[in-house]
Amino acid sequence: MPGIVLIGAQWGDEGKGKATDLIGTKVDYVARFNGGNNAGHTVVVGDESYALHLLPSGIISPTATPVIGNGVVVDPEVLFEEIDGLESRGVDCSRLLVSESAHIIAPYHRVLDKVTERFLGKHKIGTTGRGIGPAYADKINRVGIRVHDLFNAEHLHDKVEASLHQKNQMLVKLYNRRPIDVDQTTDELLKLGERLKPYVANTSLVLNKALDEGKTVLFEGGQATMLDVDHGTYPFVTSSNPTAGGACTGTGVGPTKITRVIGVSKAYVTRVGEGPFCADTAAFKNVWVFCEQRQGKMMPTTFELISEGRKLADELGVELCGILLGDNVDGIAKELGGYGADKVYVYNSPLLKDYTTDAYTKVITDAVEEIKPEILLFGASNIGRDLAPRCAARLHTGLCADCTHLDIDMPIYKNFLREASTLAEERIEKLGTVKINGQDHDVSRDIKMTRPAFGGHLMASIFCPRFRPAMATVRPGVMKKREFCADCAEKVEILHPAFELSASDIKTEVVETVKAAKKLVDLIGADFIVSVGRGISKDVEGGIKLAEELAEVLGGVVGSSRACVDAGWITADHQVGQTGKTVHPKVYVALGISGAIQHKAGMQDSECIIAVNKNENAPIFEVADYGIVGDLFKVVPELIESIKAAKAAQ
Repeated sequence: MPGIVLIGAQWGDEGKGKATDLIGTKVDYVARFNGGNNAGHTVVVGDESYALHLLPSGIISPTATPVIGNGVVVDPEVLFEEIDGLESRGVDCSRLLVSESAHIIAPYHRVLDKVTERFLGKHKIGTTGRGIGPAYADKINRVGIRVHDLFNAEHLHDKVEASLHQKNQMLVKLYNRRPIDVDQTTDELLKLGERLKPYVANTSLVLNKALDEGKTVLFEGGQATMLDVDHGTYPFVTSSNPTAGGACTGTGVGPTKITRVIGVSKAYVTRVGEGPFCADTAAFKNVWVFCEQRQGKMMPTTFELISEGRKLADELGVELCGILLGDNVDGIAKELGGYGADKVYVYNSPLLKDYTTDAYTKVITDAVEEIKPEILLFGASNIGRDLAPRCAARLHTGLCADCTHLDIDMPIYKNFLREASTLAEERIEKLGTVKINGQDHDVSRDIKMTRPAFGGHLMASIFCPRFRPAMATVRPGVMKKREFCADCAEKVEILHPAFELSASDIKTEVVETVKAAKKLVDLIGADFIVSVGRGISKDVEGGIKLAEELAEVLGGVVGSSRACVDAGWITADHQVGQTGKTVHPKVYVALGISGAIQHKAGMQDSECIIAVNKNENAPIFEVADYGIVGDLFKVVPELIESIKAAKAAQ
C-alpha cells in the first residue's frame, strides 16, 4: 500500500515534472491533488518535450493511470487542448480519470482574475490570470460549479445564474465591464461537459480501492510549499494547498495511507509572479530610523534611536537615514544630522499633520518597498507600537518588539552575552550561524535584537536572517543619546522623495487631540530616581514615604521594582526594568532591591547608582557605584538629613 507524495520544497520550478515522470514508470496511478493550469510541468522523453499544465505528468507513462483529483480546479478548454496536443503526438490519454467533485474554471473566472489583478496596481500578487483564484474562491463561498454539475442543464443554469448575480454587479459598477450572459455561459459549459463525461469518475473511491489492493499511487503536487495559501509567503501564494497534507484533502485519501513524502528542491531559488522570497535580501541596504514628531517637536526617543542607529550603520559600513513624516517639518530635520543621520527622507503633506495609522503605514511601506533599507527602527512609544506591526505585516517581514539592546558586531554581541546572560562560555563562543532550510547561515551581518521574554524572567535575542527589512521597536530611555554635533547637522542630506497619498487612503479622522488628565510619573526624563523593592515589605507605607522624602530633597521621582507593582504596593507607571521603563538618570537610588537581571537591565546605565540592602550578597551591588549594607529604614532618614544639611550649607 505505498502512497507516495511528491511536492516542491521551494516556490515551484524545482523539476517536479521530471521527477514525477521518472517515478511514474514504476507506479500504478499518478494523481494531481491541487492547483489548476497554473502549474506547468515540462517532461522530456528522448527527443520529445511535453509541456503539461493540467494533466498529471504520469500521463506520458503507458503503464500508469493519470488522475485529476477533487482538489484540482479544472478548465475543460485547457484540458482538451492538452489532450489533443498529446494524442496528436501518439500519447494515449484514454486512461485519464477526472474527479466528479473537482471544481470547474468557468469563462467568467478568467475575466474576474484579470480585471481584479489589473486594479491592484503595484500591489498586484502576480496571478496568472487563468481564473484559478476566483474558482477556488467560489469553492470556499459554496457557489462553485463541480464536474458533475455539467451533466444537468437545468441545475447548471441555476448555479451559473446564482454565481453571476453578484459578479455581474461588480463587473458593471466597480470595473466598468459588460455583464456576462448566463444562458451563453451555461451553453458553453454544457458542451464542454459532453466531451468531459467519458473521463469522469469517483476518483476518491478508485484511489482508495487501489491502495487497499496494494497498488502504488504517486500524488503529484502542483506549485510548491512556499506558495501554500496557509503556510507560504502570503499573500503572494496560490489558492490551494501544495504541501503534503493537501494530497489527502485533494484526493480523498486518508493520511494513514501515505507512506512516503518526497520534497524536490534545487541549488538556487526562483519564483514566478510577485512577492518576496528568502534569497532576495541583497538588494536591501542602510539603516533607517522612524523619526517621531508631535506638533512639530521631535520626541526624545528619536535622538536615542538615531544615536544607536549610527553605531549599527558604522558596524555594517552603510548609511544611517531618518524617515520623517508630517506637515512642513523640514525645520526639524537637520537636527537629526547632529545626532548621526547621514540622510533624512522627509514626507510633507497636510494629510500627515496628525498621526493616523493608515496614512503613516502607507507612506512608510511604499518608501521601504522603493528604497529598501535593511534595518528599520521605531521607538516603542504609543505611536511606534501601533505603527511598526502594521508596517511589518504589509512588508511581510519580521518585527522584534520592545527591544532593550541591539548589536551587529559579533564580538561585541558575545561580550554583551557574557555580561548580561547566564549562558556558558562554550555556547557563547559557538554562536555565529543558524540553520535555514537545513543550511548554515552566517549571522554576522544580521541585527541581534534582545528583549525581555516570559514576563521578564528571560532575555531573548532574535535574529531575522530571511526577510528584509529587519524591524524592531526599542524602549524609550534604553539607548544613550550622542553629543550633538552642529557641523554634522549642517552637512546632513535632506531628501524629499515623491510619494502618493490621498484622503481615500485614510479611514480615520482625527477630530480632536486631548491630553491625559492624569499626570504620569516621568521616569525617563528624571535626573534623580529613588526606587523601592521588596525590602520595604515590613512597612510598605513607611518605605514608600521615605522614598518620596528622599526623592523630594534630591529633586527626583519615585521608582519601583516589579515585585512592588505585582504586590499592589505602587502603580505600574513607577516600574523600572525590562518589563517597565528603562532609565539612565544622573543618580539612581535602589532601596531594598535585590537586583534581579530584569531590573538591572533597566537601570544599570545610570551615571551613579547607590544601593541600600541588608543582604551584602545582593546582585544589585554588582552594578552599584556605592553600596550600603544596612536597614533602609535606618539608612534613608540619615541620608535625607545629610542632604538637607548639605543644601542648607550652600
